[in-house]
Amino acid sequence: MTSEQRGIRAGVRRLFRLAVRRRARLEREVDEELRIHLEMRVEQLVRRGTSPEAARAEALRRLGGYHEARRRLHHAAERRERRMRIREWVDEARQDFAYAARGIRARPGFAATVIATLALGIGANAIMFGVVDRLLLRPPAHVAEPERVTRIYFREDAPEWMGGGKMTDATTTYPAVVALREEVPSLEEVAGVFRTRSTVGRGAAAREIDLTWVDGNFFRLLGVRPAAGRFFTPEEDLPPVGARVAVLSHAFRRGHFAGEDPIGREIAIGATPFTVVGVAPEGFTGADLENTDIWIPVSALASEGFGENWHTASDSWWIRPIGRLREGATMERVAAEATVAHRREVRSWGNANRDTLPTVIAGPILAARGPEGVPAEAKVSLWLVGVAAAVLLVACANVANLLLARGVQRRREIAVRLALGVGRGRLVRQLLAESALLAALAAGVALLVAQWGGQLVRAALLPDVAWGQTAVDGRILALTLGATVLAVLLAGLAPAARAGATDVVGALKLGAGRGGSGRSRLRTGLLVAQAALSVVLLVGAGLFVRSLLKVHDVDVGIDLERVLLVRTDLRQAGYEPPRILETFRRAQERLAAVPGVEYTALVAASTPMRTANAIRVRVAGRDSLPDLPHGGPYFGAVTADYLATLGAEIVRGRGFTDADEATGARVMLVNRTVAKYWFPGEDPIGRCVMVGKDEACTEIVGVAEDILLFRMVGEERGQYYVPLTHPAAVAEAGPPRAMLVRAATGGEAVAAAVRREVQTLAPDMPYVHVQRYSDLVAPELRPWRLGATMFGIFGALALVIAAVGLYGVIAFAVAQRTHEIGVRMALGAAGGRIVRAVLLDALGLVGAGFALGALAALAAGRWIAPLLHDTSPREPAIYVAVAATFAAVAVVASAIPAWRASRVDPAVALRAD
Repeated sequence: MTSEQRGIRAGVRRLFRLAVRRRARLEREVDEELRIHLEMRVEQLVRRGTSPEAARAEALRRLGGYHEARRRLHHAAERRERRMRIREWVDEARQDFAYAARGIRARPGFAATVIATLALGIGANAIMFGVVDRLLLRPPAHVAEPERVTRIYFREDAPEWMGGGKMTDATTTYPAVVALREEVPSLEEVAGVFRTRSTVGRGAAAREIDLTWVDGNFFRLLGVRPAAGRFFTPEEDLPPVGARVAVLSHAFRRGHFAGEDPIGREIAIGATPFTVVGVAPEGFTGADLENTDIWIPVSALASEGFGENWHTASDSWWIRPIGRLREGATMERVAAEATVAHRREVRSWGNANRDTLPTVIAGPILAARGPEGVPAEAKVSLWLVGVAAAVLLVACANVANLLLARGVQRRREIAVRLALGVGRGRLVRQLLAESALLAALAAGVALLVAQWGGQLVRAALLPDVAWGQTAVDGRILALTLGATVLAVLLAGLAPAARAGATDVVGALKLGAGRGGSGRSRLRTGLLVAQAALSVVLLVGAGLFVRSLLKVHDVDVGIDLERVLLVRTDLRQAGYEPPRILETFRRAQERLAAVPGVEYTALVAASTPMRTANAIRVRVAGRDSLPDLPHGGPYFGAVTADYLATLGAEIVRGRGFTDADEATGARVMLVNRTVAKYWFPGEDPIGRCVMVGKDEACTEIVGVAEDILLFRMVGEERGQYYVPLTHPAAVAEAGPPRAMLVRAATGGEAVAAAVRREVQTLAPDMPYVHVQRYSDLVAPELRPWRLGATMFGIFGALALVIAAVGLYGVIAFAVAQRTHEIGVRMALGAAGGRIVRAVLLDALGLVGAGFALGALAALAAGRWIAPLLHDTSPREPAIYVAVAATFAAVAVVASAIPAWRASRVDPAVALRAD
């Protein structure tokens, strides 16, 4: 055990002994007071003629018993002592904090370093707690008794083409929702929810909205009250066609009606007018965390989207059920009853292809905590909470090192104060007060960091979540307070205890310019711990960056930065199919004259990242076809420039021509996946295929590379394409649903011009949405981008803090060893040798930290591996890069102290001693 450790332990034991002595003193004073009082009363009674024995008995009787009197006096003395001690503590605390404030003003550079270091550590924790609090802890706003609201999930065996195993889904059919509502006694209410996007307005005033279809009992189920008007009722949501009524969100009402009363006003959603009956309270987003602009009854538009018999259709999975438990019901009981009811409903569908029946699972209202598994963003966020805590530990270790170094410099000052009679306990409290004041100032700065940084993280990395008005609320304030207390304990306790255990005689014997030894095991250990934690963070950053780069390298068949998707819902706006096609053709003509536009193409049926339509085909001479991975084959009706617009290539045969489109030729392109599974070892060119109900032969004329349909990674989907004028396309796909535009350079600059041209095609044009494909795939990349960004920021932050700590330790050690270095140089040591010794010292510290951090990162690799893409958590190149980074940081951080050491004048150093 080192002398420092012995001193700290001695300080703790001394504080404990002081508390014990205080209690013993109080008991002695009470006993003495009681003895004097009892003797005075006995003496008084004896003078009146009472015998001594009778006088003592009478005195005790009047006291109510010796032990009872002693207990009352002891309690009274404790209360008096407590009040006095509180007053003393308040006075001493005021003096201690005043002394600390004077010390901070006297050393502004030191104070600024400590405050900035702690502020970054506390602020990082506040930012990440705000993210996890919203995703995993805090229920949606305005929901009454959220613990009684449950999400309903359906788990069943996945088909072989999906890899087998168990599949969990949150969507089901509308009849299944009705069955749950009517046949599960433990559920007080059941409602269905369907989120989509739609448009309001026409022409230049058109805008896109987030629209949610809900059952009429949805608001009653959640227990929310309207901010204005009323909510629609179950009577207004009776299938097949319900009332055209709508409830606005608070934000939409403020932005769309600009202070006007919207109740009773009409608003056109698509081509259908709705009457506004109510406004939801501010911050209400329903049972989800995403923003919603308008809620409408399920039956109001379902018949338009799903056909006249939508409410009895058993083959359309689209709606998500939620429920409210009755008083006393449990999730397990609900799941058991719902499983029986749902299986009964599934049997009534008469689906002979079902080998197994689904099991119902009841989950909490927060989707991120449901049985589908924590979403990747939430998983990464949980890791980032640990990362932020590591940054706080690094910051606390660095501050503790700074305070320890400063304590060594002040050792003689502290010894003088102890020699003049300052109590060791009071001295420790003064030093803790200084640490607390620094931490409090850091907490104030940390709240500013959390406000600014939290908004930046939310907007840049998790834009789809409805966050609320501010990044700092009561819960963040409470966390900041807790982190501040933790910082005071971690960073200030050891330096204060060590200072309180100072050897007065030994410290007074030191020269005025010397504060003790140049190296402390405690300070060295703190520095190694900082380096180890920084290594873990930088390795994590490297793994996520590599995963992100690997995902970007995936060939999806689309030039993501240059291709734009142009969408507008002309059908919902009331356009007939001929007018839809004519409108899109006019848009193509207009865009051909827009600078920067290279190609345009129309697409119906399956649109990459938007819609997918699977239509079965038959191959002449084949009785059956092998199943394709992930279903399909998916069908697309496209114009001739489709592949050129996307930037995809033909790998065999030819593509479509203008002549194919003009004549409605029965020709087809298949992608590589179809060719691999249906024509292994064969040439598919020239094969005859019948599409859907079309009995005529369609000839395969080319094989295209695989093109992104839904997901960038882990997806192999069979697709085929026919010209937009192909008879099967006209019958099965109908008019175009979207247009694709290829820009000559980055599509962001062209997007505004494209939208302006298309939006002004007609006065009644619905909202035109233009997006780059890089933005469309951004949600899928978000977990890796979130991990790479935040691990990188926190890792760099920890590295900078560790570098500052390393510089401080090396510089302090050099300053403390000035006499030793002077002696060595006087004996002939060259300046270069001194520099080399200092640099090797720094590299040794960093090397020890890297070794510990690398072992910790390797141990944590198996937990982080599921979050990575095509990247091993033991990637050697990442560890080599981190090692090189730390070596460079060690050299840079120790360069100035090493240079100063080499410039020591031996004569001056020896005279200073």
